[in-house]
Amino acid sequence: TVVAWGSCIFDLTLIPDGLANVKAISAGRNHSLALQENGTIEAWGSWESQTAVPRGLVDAMAISAGGGHSLALTQNGQVFAWGAGEYGQLE
Repeated sequence: TVVAWGSCIFDLTLIPDGLANVKAISAGRNHSLALQENGTIEAWGSWESQTAVPRGLVDAMAISAGGGHSLALTQNGQVFAWGAGEYGQLE
């Protein structure tokens, strides 16, 4: 079970319906990530750029939410980055 608390100004405490089988959580400044047992990622919070998990991202094994960006590492070693990149985070 995933439980969130704190400021709800950016919908950080509004956990997605049906979120289950979570093996890792990461919290950014205004968004959160959940890595599920099947390698899929759920994201919620503010700004669509931070919560729109890239298409083709499957078999994730690790996640990290930054200030305005997110990272995921897949089973085959591929790294995905998405979100805000105004300071070069996505390069």
